[in-house]
Amino acid sequence: MSAVLIRKARMVLPTVLGIDAEVEFFHSEPKEGPRYVELKATINGQPVEEKIPVTDLVSPGEIALLEWPNQDRLKIDLTKWGISKFTEDQVFDLTAVAYSPASGYSKESAMEVKIPLPVIIVHGTILKEWWDQDSYWEPYYSLHKFLAKNGYDIDDTSGYRSVWGPPDILFSPQDATSEDIVKQMDNWIDNALKNTYAAKVNIIGVSLGGLVGRYYITEYNASKVYKLLLVTVVNEGSSLFEGKYILGIPTRRAAEALLRNTEGKVNILNWLFPTYQSLYTPEGKEVPHPFKNLFHENGYDKPAPPGVHYYSIFSAERETPYRLVVEKKGNDWYKVTGDKQIGKGDGNSVVQSYKTFGHNILVPTRTHHAFMLGDTMVQSTILKVLGCKPEELCIPGV
Repeated sequence: MSAVLIRKARMVLPTVLGIDAEVEFFHSEPKEGPRYVELKATINGQPVEEKIPVTDLVSPGEIALLEWPNQDRLKIDLTKWGISKFTEDQVFDLTAVAYSPASGYSKESAMEVKIPLPVIIVHGTILKEWWDQDSYWEPYYSLHKFLAKNGYDIDDTSGYRSVWGPPDILFSPQDATSEDIVKQMDNWIDNALKNTYAAKVNIIGVSLGGLVGRYYITEYNASKVYKLLLVTVVNEGSSLFEGKYILGIPTRRAAEALLRNTEGKVNILNWLFPTYQSLYTPEGKEVPHPFKNLFHENGYDKPAPPGVHYYSIFSAERETPYRLVVEKKGNDWYKVTGDKQIGKGDGNSVVQSYKTFGHNILVPTRTHHAFMLGDTMVQSTILKVLGCKPEELCIPGV
């Protein structure tokens, strides 16, 4: 008899599925003949059958562990079989049998193989002088580790990588204009596609990073994206940003400088202003915003194009100011003096700012906006959404 046991199967190179297996041929006769492992699968609709000689690797009467990268014999080259590049996650059964003329066929060994689309994680608002602060990136590192435990490759030491994000993906919203950021996004996506067997990616956009993803899809190129996961994405702006980081600046001129890059062009920090009314005098009179939300003013708040699916993940467990009391400061500036109203949100924006086209998913966590990506409930929700068919109601909407 013969025996084979699949131990592991995963992409080891951009075009190669590598298999680790234990193989044994019980017949101890040295001249028992050539020895093979036969692999079968249907990958992306294409039947595959490989007959791989292992005579030089497995001696009669011995158990051999054929394990990548030490032994790279057991593999399926997807290009050899004309398999189309992946436009969604792949899940298929892989079977193996061992055979030699003397020992005969082994029992079949089977394993379910999952190959996820690559994930691009786009961070939120951060100034370049913060890039070396590990505390800011800890939630991102935590998500990397979580995805690695659940079938994703977080580094390219094996030759294949399916998670891309900080610190490899960084941008400064103070420097980036709309045109700059879509070009950066396109480069990030192309790099992920080049290093995997995918034709599309999934994007996880965090806060401002989600608006980057939406802008890329609606205004630049939707053909390379399957899902856009919006994690605490301020689709209607953030009154906290307006009150603390804009009206907290002493003068209008200084605020205007923050909202333009070094070349004087409007940067994407302008996307963070609320689209809902949030400023009031102490007497309750509405006050116009000092700046417009350019993400909405130019019509970028659009539904997902055909073939792309939006999911918004957010919380409503923290009190969040969204109507600010201001007093006049000069002819064209204001100073925040208090909160007129508090609503349900995550401490940064209220729920209405997180709802968007597609599936709106409420996660009951009290974690603050900036740290949501590291929350275990949020991470579990992200994983479920990544693996869910778009037509399935895998998580109730709100």
